[in-house]
Amino acid sequence: MYSGKIIMENDKLVITRPNKENYGIDLESVRKVLNKYDGNMNIEYKNNIFSVLILMYAELM
Repeated sequence: MYSGKIIMENDKLVITRPNKENYGIDLESVRKVLNKYDGNMNIEYKNNIFSVLILMYAELM
């Protein structure tokens, strides 16, 4: 469970951590990669549970 504050602006998650620069790969970077390769990402926050569903499609040979 995530105990911090969740803020969504223009369908994007806003990070509320004090040190944003040293916190790994953000979800916007993941979204850019998914858009490039026709993937999809769905972010949900409900009852203090934060979840991200990521879909990437394999090329069939």
